[in-house]
Amino acid sequence: MNKSRPFVILTATSKIPSSWKWNHKYGKIAVIQTDGEKRPKQIHPNHSSVVRIVDCWDRLYIGVTDKCQFKRVMKEAQVLCEELNDSYEILHKNNIFS
Repeated sequence: MNKSRPFVILTATSKIPSSWKWNHKYGKIAVIQTDGEKRPKQIHPNHSSVVRIVDCWDRLYIGVTDKCQFKRVMKEAQVLCEELNDSYEILHKNNIFS
């Protein structure tokens, strides 16, 4: 794991209530700040390598096209993760934040 890029994206399947009419696949996406030592295996704030959960999207429909909810949010999460990692590198390079 790269210490200069501690923000990562994790995905997981999401639980859906049995009362829901349709039985489609749903997922969860989270942008997580890690300690930089190891990548967390689950989306949970008490995991040993998780510093904080920056943002989390739950119950996203996983479709087959690029317009499905899961893929649209994944693109948004990738942009957020890159911005956070870039700003983290700049702050550490200039010793503004330690």
